[in-house]
Amino acid sequence: MATFIVMAPPEVTADTLTEASARRITFVRDGLSWGALLIPLIWMLYRRMWWVFLAYLVVVTVLQLTVGQLPGSMSVPLYLAFAILFALEGNSLRQWSLERKGWQMLGIISADNRAEAEIRFFDKWLSPRERPTSQGDEPATATNRRSPITPRFGEQSIVGLTLNS
Repeated sequence: MATFIVMAPPEVTADTLTEASARRITFVRDGLSWGALLIPLIWMLYRRMWWVFLAYLVVVTVLQLTVGQLPGSMSVPLYLAFAILFALEGNSLRQWSLERKGWQMLGIISADNRAEAEIRFFDKWLSPRERPTSQGDEPATATNRRSPITPRFGEQSIVGLTLNS
């Protein structure tokens, strides 16, 4: 299962959610980014990560200058380690770039793929009043809405399962 960070532009809120604004919500997958590993420069420019692009160029330039002073067999593992590190942190840098532009994190969703993450997120995020119920087109009420699971406080002592108040 993958983890997705849900990012929305500043103008998108629960009250002003429309179909057009919902399409602007971005699901950033946490973990390795294949685009950042295989074609990092194009990936950064496509994602409009300008500051990350400039920092990447600076780091690659410094690596190029320092590798010239190392033995020849050390250059390949050093470049490979940097490429893997950048690919592992690429999506975190994408999230950082979006936050710099004023985007807000709306949540974290675990799902097998992006489509399932979208379904899970919008199912949780939309108000129960806006979703039709299985009985018909009437809005959900307090009686037919799912209640969230809450921990119980009690005096029973079960290791790991009870919260003491």
